[in-house]
Amino acid sequence: MPSLPEAEDTAQHCYTMAYRILPEYVSREGAAFIGTLTRSRTLGAGFYYVMACQMHEKEPDANLLRSFPVHDGDLDEASRYCIVEYPTPSPVDLSELSLEEMMELADKVILAPYFSAIILNKQSQKARYFVLGQSPDGFTTLRGVTPNLNANLGPGCEPELKEFIALLRERCDGL
Repeated sequence: MPSLPEAEDTAQHCYTMAYRILPEYVSREGAAFIGTLTRSRTLGAGFYYVMACQMHEKEPDANLLRSFPVHDGDLDEASRYCIVEYPTPSPVDLSELSLEEMMELADKVILAPYFSAIILNKQSQKARYFVLGQSPDGFTTLRGVTPNLNANLGPGCEPELKEFIALLRERCDGL
């Protein structure tokens, strides 16, 4: 288990990867980006982890390079998914705190991602990007993310791959 500062660094790098780096690539490259990620299922997303570390002027942890597996498949007849899985973050639950206490911690707590998903409409080739991340109440939240927008789409699911795919099927029906 990583030490607390290492866990915080990992959470921050994963957050940067999920909410800053990957949305740019999805927006710019769309379907081609899925090909890049799936070329190597264990190393495909490790490159973006290194980029996140560099953005924070930190040395990447070599042990984490293969900790971002990529999963892909058909979401339904019309859509394909490509999901990046992140290392499991340390739990966060601020639900027992007052609003004032929560606000004081706002810039110290990192609500790390569990998964990033690119949903590609097979016909139009339009790509949408989602993140299943930690919620301040100890649960998860589904977010729709673009380079210019990070929208809370409501409660997420258990942070398990099958559960996330089921949530995406439910929420992206007809995309």
